[in-house]
Amino acid sequence: EIYGSSPLPVGKPALVTLGMSRPLEEISPLPWLQAPAGISIESPPVRVWSARQVSWRIRPLRPLSGELQWVVGGKNVTKTIRAGQGFHYHSRRRARSLRDLIRYPTEEPLPAGPIEWIEISYPSANVPALGLELHWSLWFIALFLFPARRFSRAVFPS
Repeated sequence: EIYGSSPLPVGKPALVTLGMSRPLEEISPLPWLQAPAGISIESPPVRVWSARQVSWRIRPLRPLSGELQWVVGGKNVTKTIRAGQGFHYHSRRRARSLRDLIRYPTEEPLPAGPIEWIEISYPSANVPALGLELHWSLWFIALFLFPARRFSRAVFPS
C-alpha cells in the first residue's frame, strides 16, 4: 500500500490489533506480542471482548523494517512493520480471508489458528505539492478528472 498509507512516523504511537476467530474467553493464553529492536510496546494487551479483538499501543523509536511476532499455541505468527520517512511497501493488514488477501496481497495468508487478521494503524499517505499537503486521492482527482472535464466541454459543447 504505497499510495494509501505511509510508514509509521518515528516517535509517534500506533495501534496493533489482532482480530480473533473465537471469543477471547476461549483463547488461553492470549497471544503475546514481541517487537523487534526499535519498537517500544507501550501498553499491555487491551481486550475488546465483544469485537474479539486484542490491541497494543506501540511506538517506533527509529526508522526500521521488521516483524512483530506473537506466540499463539506454541506457534509463531508474524506481521511486517515499517517505520520512517519515504515510500516503502507495507501492508496495513495480514489476514486469512480471501477478501482481505485480495485487498492486502503483500503478505502471505495467516496460518490456521485463533488469529483471523492482524492490523497496524498506519497513517494516511499525504503528498506534498504546490505548497499543499493533501491525500493522494485528492491530487489524483485534481490532475486527472478536472482536465478531463475541460476536454469533454471542448469536444462536446452544450
